Amino acid sequence: MKNKIENKIKKYELEMKKTLKDLIRINSTEDLESASENKPFGEGVREAMDYVIEMSKKDSMKYKDFGGYAIDIRTDDRGGEYIAVICHIDTVPANPEKWVQNPWDPLEKDGFIFGRGTQDDKGPLVAVYYALKIIKELGIELEKPVRLIIGGNEESGYGGMTKYFELNEQPVAAFTADNAFPGINNEKGGARGDLVFDFQNKTIISFNGGATINIVPDIAEAEIKTDLMEASIPFFEYLEKNGLEGSIDAQGENTLVSIKGTPAHGSTPENGVNAITHLAKFLYELTNDELMKLIVDNFHNEFDGKVIGINPETEEFGTTTINTGIVRTKGNKLTLSIDVRFPYKLTSAIIGKIISSKFNDAEFSWYKINEPLYYSPDSQLVSALYSTYQEFTGDYDSQLITSGGGTYAKITNNCIAFGGLFPGSEWRMHAIDERVVWAEILKQTEIYIHAIIKLAKIKWK
Repeated sequence: MKNKIENKIKKYELEMKKTLKDLIRINSTEDLESASENKPFGEGVREAMDYVIEMSKKDSMKYKDFGGYAIDIRTDDRGGEYIAVICHIDTVPANPEKWVQNPWDPLEKDGFIFGRGTQDDKGPLVAVYYALKIIKELGIELEKPVRLIIGGNEESGYGGMTKYFELNEQPVAAFTADNAFPGINNEKGGARGDLVFDFQNKTIISFNGGATINIVPDIAEAEIKTDLMEASIPFFEYLEKNGLEGSIDAQGENTLVSIKGTPAHGSTPENGVNAITHLAKFLYELTNDELMKLIVDNFHNEFDGKVIGINPETEEFGTTTINTGIVRTKGNKLTLSIDVRFPYKLTSAIIGKIISSKFNDAEFSWYKINEPLYYSPDSQLVSALYSTYQEFTGDYDSQLITSGGGTYAKITNNCIAFGGLFPGSEWRMHAIDERVVWAEILKQTEIYIHAIIKLAKIKWK
């Protein structure tokens, strides 16, 4: 059977590549301005879902559409217990000006495919879809039905999958192909919140930056009541000293300053360059403003929460991370939006109390919370998936992972993240020039086929 599976993957390689490129060409970033009936997350997400539905029709695969919140592809119509593999079709935004090519115009080069979603999560989605297609074509009998469930807004929340589970029973076991191999048995909690400060500075008129809270902001700008020539020298000195790019222009009688950073996934803020905190540092040096100093002291190059007092680092469960993702000023208020990832044993309530106490002159509240998720390495699910990875890669050295990235595993019964990034591969999720090694998509497909077969056989406790 192993040889038959490998031959089928080779047979479909070109088709799989075309499918991935077609999906990349669809900008499926959530767009609520274009949302309507059956398009709750906008035109792009709907178009991408429709592409998968049409592919399913062509391949005589069974599917169901849940009003654009989610779709699923099913091996058969049996009821009762089922196995789920969960992916998402939406992507984070991308700035075409910063990429080597248009993020939605796939580029194949040196064994890579470049494009938004190649790693997160359209590449793994293609691998899982073809895994089910190959299982069907080979006539492999599964002891339980299997569903590929595709959510519509994983990057901005779990609304699509929440709706799905309101309409469907939870699976008896599942994995989500939305992180890395050999598997994530320890998923940090994630909480997003707003710190609202009084903002009354006669020199700093406005301060805005960032677009998505779970991405290190790559742009921030401020309007300041300072002469252009007076601000230019210290501004360009700051850029040169810190190896940054930016711009400074007249804005009527005022001056507009802008700093560019480097985006990265919000769970790994140390991999990016935060434009917001850099601009706060420049503004503090220019104006001696106390609020800018507070932002710099607590958030500039401070990724682990130690300064704030929320970092009980442990070898087993990892450390806390904080991404300062968005800043907005309106009237006499400045809102700083933070994305905190925290390890098992901590809770959002504990962290919230610490933050409120630390910044007692500000208003603080969470607006999205996911508590940590942990599965023992000896659990049925983890041991089954881990052993499958080892068997079909020959890699017995790589260890199970603690991840700061939140996935659908947090809202799904008996579920962990499993793939698709391989150990040693470059993490490009949410980053400029996102890309995937094409050969790894083929290997993902093989692993997922065998993992699905194995999970369907198990008598789950």
